[in-house]
Amino acid sequence: MHIRFAMVACIAAAGAIATPTGATAAYPGSNGRIVFEQDGFIYSIKHDGSDRQQLTTDTRSRGPRWSPDGRSIAFHRSGDIWIMKGDGSAARRVTSGPAKDFSPSWSPDGRRLVFSRTIDGTSAGRSLYVVSATGGSGHRLTAASDGCALEPTWSATGRYVVYWDQCPGGTIDPNFADALRKVDTQTGAISDVVGMEGLAQPGGQVFFAGSGPDVTPDGSHVVFRAAEADSDWGIAITDLSGGGFRFLTGPDCNVLENDDPAVSPDGKRVVYTGGNENPQLDVVSIDGSSGRFVYNGGTNFPTRPDWQPRP
Repeated sequence: MHIRFAMVACIAAAGAIATPTGATAAYPGSNGRIVFEQDGFIYSIKHDGSDRQQLTTDTRSRGPRWSPDGRSIAFHRSGDIWIMKGDGSAARRVTSGPAKDFSPSWSPDGRRLVFSRTIDGTSAGRSLYVVSATGGSGHRLTAASDGCALEPTWSATGRYVVYWDQCPGGTIDPNFADALRKVDTQTGAISDVVGMEGLAQPGGQVFFAGSGPDVTPDGSHVVFRAAEADSDWGIAITDLSGGGFRFLTGPDCNVLENDDPAVSPDGKRVVYTGGNENPQLDVVSIDGSSGRFVYNGGTNFPTRPDWQPRP
């Protein structure tokens, strides 16, 4: 049974919700501010949820990602990749042209960005590209098409880019047959972290349930949204080969959003989008032992959080 059938039943029972997606990359350091997107604006808050600052005024600014030095934020706006300072000033365009570019993530040295691009405007035409942070046309990361690639996250080791493949079978499957994959930046080889068939666990199969992944600061593990076959889902962690899988939150069908996880720079916590009728950002410890509420989103979900690394 494909996972989408079961998840649709859970979603339908709870009512219509937003379906945010995001990707990020955790870089080592101390924990700074948390940046996120809400209603097309980009905001930042302190790690305790206080001192909210609005960084953009354009309602089309999405997917914020802190640079490895914590000084700049990459994001996408109207089909192009942009960079601004951490306080929202000095915004500049990095890519331009007819292609649609989105979901940027920084290289470990802060000199390049990996992002998803569609040239023909179709989801099936998406591939991962790399561009200099100073601008340019960019080049494709892999020699051949990497499928419906989106939400890339560049590991802090530089070796892998982990991403969401929405059509691992060659076409977009209406039954949620998505995969979590990685690209070796040295060889271009693509391999599964969680394939479309899922991972076998003592309680049954678990599946990658979409949304952007994040690699831990040491480059050894990846956090993502996972689902069981009965539609319960939560934030999970595994190594880059799909080993050592475990849930950090849930799994729970009654919580409509367990999404967009981002690991803290110290590697001890994960911030994610949570809530039902109470949209919010929550934080859970990396071992899943404790969690807490961080930010109340009001009537709209705060999505795509990312944690600022500080020296």
